[in-house]
Amino acid sequence: RRPQHAALTDRYGRGIFGYDPGRTGFARAVADYVANLPPKWIPAELADDYCPNVVTNNVTIASGDFVLRDGVTLPKLNRELDNTILAADQESYGFSQSARERPWLVFRGISDHGDAVQSEEWKRLAAACAALCLKDFLETKYLLLEEETL
Repeated sequence: RRPQHAALTDRYGRGIFGYDPGRTGFARAVADYVANLPPKWIPAELADDYCPNVVTNNVTIASGDFVLRDGVTLPKLNRELDNTILAADQESYGFSQSARERPWLVFRGISDHGDAVQSEEWKRLAAACAALCLKDFLETKYLLLEEETL
């Protein structure tokens, strides 16, 4: 059964679609963060000009009680249940349930492909990039929306 997607009725939820990290200081913040990492925390495959792809979309994040590491389950969920499933995690569902009727957005850093290849360096970098993206959104889009109401 395909899930029901929540309608983005609040101005912050709608505002995420107007957020363009290519027009803010997001790439610079990521570069500064990476430049200050200890070498042992930098993934070996990281390109010198690394900047994560930021996707602002109303998609489905599969959520459950276990980490997907088999490389089969996530593509199968996408193919057989809902082609809007693009990621999986263990936290978003519980968070969404606890938020209840309050407006909320999920900023996720994707660190693997749902297979057995897991990297602590990529996990750390993905989490940091999600936090940097949230900070950038709050400073550039969210605060501007607040000023519109003054």
